Amino acid sequence: MERILWGAVVILILVGIVALMWWGWRRRARRDRALPLPDTALAEATEPEETIAGLYVSTTPRDQPLERLNIPGLAFRGRITVELHPGGVLLRVSGERPVAIPAEHLLAPRTATTTIDRVVERDGLLVVPWRLGALTDAADSAGSAGGLDVDSYLRITDQQARQRLITGLERRARGIAPAGAAATTGTEEGR
Repeated sequence: MERILWGAVVILILVGIVALMWWGWRRRARRDRALPLPDTALAEATEPEETIAGLYVSTTPRDQPLERLNIPGLAFRGRITVELHPGGVLLRVSGERPVAIPAEHLLAPRTATTTIDRVVERDGLLVVPWRLGALTDAADSAGSAGGLDVDSYLRITDQQARQRLITGLERRARGIAPAGAAATTGTEEGR
């Protein structure tokens, strides 16, 4: 009888944990519902100049690597194909809708070691900073004027493909990257 009681307690605890996880994800989905939807226009517009495979880890608000966003197409981890198009970048996470990032919304990539639920070797993650939504002169990094600055974290283990992706992203971001940032890939400090 005592075993049955302890088994029931363990099952109740596990059900409670799953219920809390579900509730937290639903709350996050409601919070992020107000965010602008990512574009999908590049999906059929042009042929990609280059396609690079890897792993998609997460998308977070800019410089908040522990706060995952629930954005359609980028809500869940998975295998990713990054397509470099003349007009921007297309992210295709397995099982999700494609997400297009126009070149004018890109900033120069950088590297990181940690993000939500992922720690890798030094500079093992590639961070793609971009603006989700409208890009206007009045917009600030907090996401006013219809947009939000975000960081998408990718894990590209093939070093040659990673370098080609960095070069392609820098070339597309050159128009809006901060002075000196487009030419190098920096390391995040203090994380």
